Amino acid sequence: MPSAKVIAAADLIIAFSASDTIETTISGNIIASCKHSGCWMDLDMGNNETVHVTFLDESFTIPLDAAGKNAIAQGVAIRELIPVEALQNFAREDGKSQAEVAAITEPVYAYEFIAAGVLIEE
Repeated sequence: MPSAKVIAAADLIIAFSASDTIETTISGNIIASCKHSGCWMDLDMGNNETVHVTFLDESFTIPLDAAGKNAIAQGVAIRELIPVEALQNFAREDGKSQAEVAAITEPVYAYEFIAAGVLIEE
């Protein structure tokens, strides 16, 4: 994976300009990963945002102790706008109070990455 074309996970938001799907390579700190089989990881984007990374066709996994390490992933980034109604439903399902649900008034973007390959730094 050539490092010259690598986008920091924190800069992924900027990379989405004309499309909600881009083919790219990203790098970032793994803040969480699947503890059962190593089938996903979340990379820190800053500002309390993450990009959720899964693996193309579930063709590989990462070590169970990957959290805290840096990773480079090559694949497809997807940005999806989550509407207010869906966010409010998620909040209700999560047991939030009616006041907390009512405070949700703006849609938010969710970020996903489907990786064809991943390198994890030692």
